[in-house]
Amino acid sequence: PGEAGLLSVVEPPSAILLALLILHEVPGVNTLIGGSIILAAVLF
Repeated sequence: PGEAGLLSVVEPPSAILLALLILHEVPGVNTLIGGSIILAAVLF
């Protein structure tokens, strides 16, 4: 159960990094700001 929780927290940031590295797709500034707000709300 602990591993599943860890994977669910790590998956969204790693998906962004993989899209950046593999597809050379850079998210916009608004996307990064919104994503960081949502991630901070979930983690804290």
